[in-house]
Amino acid sequence: VIMKKIVTLFLFVVFVTTLFVSCDGNRYGELNTGTGVFYYGGDNVNGNFYGFIKGDRYYFEKHEDYEVKRIFDHFVDGKDVYLLCGEIHGTDTCSVIRKNGKIIDKFQWRNGGILLVHNGKVRVYGKFQPNTNIYEYKPNYWENGNFYDVELEAPTLLAMTLFAQPQKFYIKNGDVYCLGFLCTVNGNTACVWKNNKLIANFDPAKNSLKSAAGFFIDKNDDVIMFKDIDGYYYEPTDYTYPSIAASFKNGELLHTYCDTAMMRYDKVYYRSWCGGATQVNNDIYFAVLQFPSGGGVRENKVILYKNFQEVCRLDSYQFKGICVKNNNIYTAQRFISVADGNCYLSIYENDNLVNSFVVPENMEVNIDGMFALP
Repeated sequence: VIMKKIVTLFLFVVFVTTLFVSCDGNRYGELNTGTGVFYYGGDNVNGNFYGFIKGDRYYFEKHEDYEVKRIFDHFVDGKDVYLLCGEIHGTDTCSVIRKNGKIIDKFQWRNGGILLVHNGKVRVYGKFQPNTNIYEYKPNYWENGNFYDVELEAPTLLAMTLFAQPQKFYIKNGDVYCLGFLCTVNGNTACVWKNNKLIANFDPAKNSLKSAAGFFIDKNDDVIMFKDIDGYYYEPTDYTYPSIAASFKNGELLHTYCDTAMMRYDKVYYRSWCGGATQVNNDIYFAVLQFPSGGGVRENKVILYKNFQEVCRLDSYQFKGICVKNNNIYTAQRFISVADGNCYLSIYENDNLVNSFVVPENMEVNIDGMFALP
């Protein structure tokens, strides 16, 4: 354990001195997807960047004709990688679709979106923005230069349904699955659609008015969703969690994730949340964020699971993303080091540190997304 900490601190020093440099020494590159594991984000001083977990990190290179300002979303279709970017072209601020780094289309849409690529067609679905008037909002999507209304089935449950909002897409055996929510007059309820037909949802009356963190279709075609439960009572400890991470199968509770057994002995209570989730073939990977809720002091943790079995634990202040490549789990973490008090943005391969840089004071640095390149 001591040797591992020494190696980790050494890696911190190496990565800090080589990857996070002054504004004058930043590296710049034209956006391309390369190989390995790709991540993207930005800081409030230098702007937005992209990088490769076992390679270099670049700030977006400014061209004479255009400037990439941000990556909003990504979608991997076979060997092709699609990116939805916010860019400035001349005097126009627009959304741009790139395939393997090359521009294939652009249109006027400034608020980001959700990519879907299926049967050679590229769609961009609008994202629901905070402070939107839900009684006037109509979800839509862009395809081939035109805008269309979202076609997801939107039945009335226990309250009047206003609209169906997509959040994430997944394709399996040619079918298009969509994770999103039904917005009702009483709040939102997480749902999954298959080819626009509703196949799984939560009862809005049963404390489920939260969006899901991820979903999968297992080998039996059951819908597995990950979401948080507020006010969850656990009888063995006679304790009600403020929040607990949980998985659901076809809308019914499957498992909860938190150190429940530990609580009976040391009286340290925790709360947990669902972090990111991903699926490779029939294997399901997901992260649970666990924090002390009172009664004692424990380090914050990110707990990684494969097929519902714990793989490893990592120290974390904020969880930033997860993906899988060659059976390795890659995660991005933001945490404050006990050893030197600095805040780090670090990337791990399973529980091994592979990339890290210190976040200077008064600088906000975030990773917005990460994914495995084909």
